[in-house]
Amino acid sequence: MLTLPHLKTLDIGRWLLIGLSITILFSTFLSNVIEITLLGLFIFNKDLRARFWHFKNQPLLLASGLFICLLFVDCFYSVAPVKETLESLWGWRKILLLPLGLVLFNDVLWKNKFAYSLMIFVSIVSLFCIPFYLLELNIHGAEPGVLIRNHSTQGMIFSATLFLMGMFLLFKTHMLPIRSLWILVFMLMILGVLVYMTPGRSGYLAFIMMTVYFGYLLFREKLYKILSLVLLLSSTLLVSSPVVQDRIDLGVKEMHHVDPASIESSSMGLRMTLWKNTIELIQDRPLLGFGTGGFEEAYRQKIKDNPDWEKNIIHDPHNQFLKIWAEMGMLGLIIFLSMLTSSLFQKSSKMYFHLGIGVLIAWCATSLFSSHFSTFTEGRFIYIWLGIMLASESNKIKR
Repeated sequence: MLTLPHLKTLDIGRWLLIGLSITILFSTFLSNVIEITLLGLFIFNKDLRARFWHFKNQPLLLASGLFICLLFVDCFYSVAPVKETLESLWGWRKILLLPLGLVLFNDVLWKNKFAYSLMIFVSIVSLFCIPFYLLELNIHGAEPGVLIRNHSTQGMIFSATLFLMGMFLLFKTHMLPIRSLWILVFMLMILGVLVYMTPGRSGYLAFIMMTVYFGYLLFREKLYKILSLVLLLSSTLLVSSPVVQDRIDLGVKEMHHVDPASIESSSMGLRMTLWKNTIELIQDRPLLGFGTGGFEEAYRQKIKDNPDWEKNIIHDPHNQFLKIWAEMGMLGLIIFLSMLTSSLFQKSSKMYFHLGIGVLIAWCATSLFSSHFSTFTEGRFIYIWLGIMLASESNKIKR
């Protein structure tokens, strides 16, 4: 039987992880403080450490543990200097948030607390985005109306929150009508800010992937009228938005014409060059890769005789799967993909299982164009999200 001190410590750990999911959206300093505190709590509290043994049979927990072990092993043959290797390994500490979430959030009620905390925070942020956009104000150098990190991050977080709200309306049919109405109102507001004020292609892609998955769930539930309404509304907004059309048109033009004179301002053009060089790099060591943190050093040597305009970005190929393949080899890529696939075998309740899988699919799609499993905000967010949503529950509530 759990003791009272253990319950208090457990709740502190849960609130810390919920708090971290919020602070990563606006403060690096606070995020690092909370993250270190949370890791320290597990290191020095034997009851929390014991939870890993109690919940050890979760497929995602075992697979993430294997990937973490491989990160350490690959340090021993990394081509990067020791300092860069250790910095890269330390940067991967974010993946520890996944197993922490899996052992902390075995309670549906705490999953609900996380969900409502995120919905409330994003709703408040989206409300402030409107006057910032209309008055052409900006913070930390971002575009007007972008208050979360940058336009890509804001778009992805808003998309995940919209998906979360939609799932609550679909599965939590017992909610009070007034609460459902408020969720619907804030959904429309967040959707408007996402489509008409947030110029991020990653956000649009995440929104499309989660909308398709949500549509699939509506189809399974035979809610054809709602499905038609969702598809009609989302497609109409995307097509009618000048912001969306401008960003997509620009991306297509950049992919078809890479101009060395303007490569720094051509994000898709630069990506095309990065992908070509990274694929050639992988062919040199396809099985084992260049070790943890070894991409930048290997890529620098690869393009040392190339034109200067190709050397603008050498630390990230802007494709998560190519980056892992380059650093950890085919074995590392297989283990990483197996870790993601193991999410399908988690025994979480129906709504939260689909929430985990839907956002995971969106992150995989955007990670074809960025490294969203290893960036500071998006990486931490997806590991926290998967850990909380997919944690096996000891008190499942039928939905």
